[in-house]
Amino acid sequence: MISLRQAKFDDHWRTAFKRQYPLVLKSMRFQEGKVFDGAKLVLRPGVNAIVGKNGVGKSNFVRALYNSLMGESSNRERFSRLLDESTVQLDMVLAGTEYSVNLAPLKKNEVDHDILCLLYDPCTLIPEIQALFSKQDNLEELLEGFSPVRLSGEELRLANFIANTSYSSVEIVNIEDEYTSFPILPFFIVCRDGVRYDSRDMGLGELSLLYYFWIIGYVSDSGRNCLLIIEEPESFLPPLIQNRLCDVLAMVLAVKGIACLISTHSEHVLRKIPRDHIHVMSRVMGKVHFFNAASHFEQMSVLGLTAPKKAMIFYEDKAAFLFFCALLKFSSLYVKDSFYYHCSGSEGDVLTDLKRFPSGLSGFSFVAMFDGDSRVNMSDKLVGFNNYIFLPSKLSPEEALIAYIEDLGVEALAGHLGKSVEDINVAIDVAAGLDHHDYFMDISRTLKLSYDDLFARICDLWISDPDNKNSVESFVSQLEHLVSKH
Repeated sequence: MISLRQAKFDDHWRTAFKRQYPLVLKSMRFQEGKVFDGAKLVLRPGVNAIVGKNGVGKSNFVRALYNSLMGESSNRERFSRLLDESTVQLDMVLAGTEYSVNLAPLKKNEVDHDILCLLYDPCTLIPEIQALFSKQDNLEELLEGFSPVRLSGEELRLANFIANTSYSSVEIVNIEDEYTSFPILPFFIVCRDGVRYDSRDMGLGELSLLYYFWIIGYVSDSGRNCLLIIEEPESFLPPLIQNRLCDVLAMVLAVKGIACLISTHSEHVLRKIPRDHIHVMSRVMGKVHFFNAASHFEQMSVLGLTAPKKAMIFYEDKAAFLFFCALLKFSSLYVKDSFYYHCSGSEGDVLTDLKRFPSGLSGFSFVAMFDGDSRVNMSDKLVGFNNYIFLPSKLSPEEALIAYIEDLGVEALAGHLGKSVEDINVAIDVAAGLDHHDYFMDISRTLKLSYDDLFARICDLWISDPDNKNSVESFVSQLEHLVSKH
C-alpha cells in the first residue's frame, strides 16, 4: 500500500539523494552552434534542476537533450526547431559502465543503450493535447478501437492526492500510433460528484496533473533505464499542488531509481532539492554558462529564488557565525540562506536559548551551536537535549585558527590573503599577546582588510586543509542529520 504521509515522502527525499542509480548522466558538453557552443553542465545522480532567467535558453536546452535521446517509446515526437544546431557530448554511467556518446539534436541518433527518455512540459504539451482532442471529429469512434484502463483503488488514491480532488473513478485510454506528434497519448475520462467528463472538458491544470500521473506510471512500469525531463511543472498549478507533484516525484526517484532533469522557476519545486543538484543557467558575453548553486548561491538570489528556511541557529559570536558559514560550503543540502541566525552572546546564553525553544517543529529545527572549547564545560548541562552541535576542534574558532596559521607559515598566509610577507609579519607582531577575541580584529586593521573578509578567508584555509577533512565532514553530517530529521 502506498503511503501518502508527509513523513514517508520526507524519507523518499532522503533516499533519493543517497541511493545508487542505474542511469547517471555525468555531464553534457555542447559543441559548435552560436549560443551553446562550449557550454558544459556537470550533473549529480538522481534529480537535477536548471534555473535561469527567461530567454536564457532553458527550453531549447531541454528540447535538445530530449531530441538527442528520444526513441520509439518516448511520449512525443522530436522538436523540429531549436535555437541552436549544437552537437552534444553526453557522458553517462549505465549499470556501472561509463559511456560517452556524441549526439545531434536535429538528427535521428542511434544510441546503443536502453534508455527511455520522456518529456513532461505542461505549458506547451497540455494546450496542444486538449486542442487536438477537441478538433477530432470522430473521437468517440477512435476511442472504441482501444480498451480503457480503469484505475485501481491504490492508483485512484494517488491520482486524487496529486490532483487534490476526489474522483470516484478515472479511466485512461492509451491511444497509440494515431497522432503524428504523439506515439502514445492518454485520454482521460473521470467521474467526480456524479459528473462524468473527459480530457476535452478539463481545465489545463487538471489535465496537466492527470498527464503527470500517467507519465509517472509510464516510467514506473517500463522496467527500463529512464530519463524523465520536466520543463516548468509549476505551469497552471498552485503552490500546494506543486509540492505534491514533487513529493510524488521523490517517491518514484527513491523506489524506481530514474534519472530526472527539471527546468523550473518555482521555489516550491526547488524546496527539497540540494543546492549542489541545482544549476543556474546564465549568459556571459553572449555564451551560455552553468553555475552550481551550492557554490554560487548569490546567482539564485538574482533570480529571486531563496532557499527555504530549515532551522534557527543559535551561536555565540561573529567568529562562530563566520566559521559556520565557511563550513556550510561543504554541505550538499544547505547553504547560508537555508537558516535563520541568532547571536546569543555566550555559551551560557546559547544554552538559555536552547531551553526556550522546542527541538523542532514540522519541517523546521532549532539548533544550538557551541564553540569547540565548550565540549567539556557543557557536557553535563546538555543532558536530555539532542538539538545541539559543536564546531570542529576542541578550541574556540579564533584559537583554532591562531594555532593553524602559526603552523601554516607566513609565506603561505601571505599568498592566500594577497599581502606581502612583510605586511603579514608586521600584523602578526602587532597582534602578539592579545586575547584571542581581539587577535584577528587587530590583524584586520593592520592589513586594511575587513574583519569578516579576513576571518572568512582563514576559515576557508583551515577547512580545505586535508588534515581537517574528517572534522569538517563530521560536522556537516551531524548538522544535516539534526536539521533533516524534522
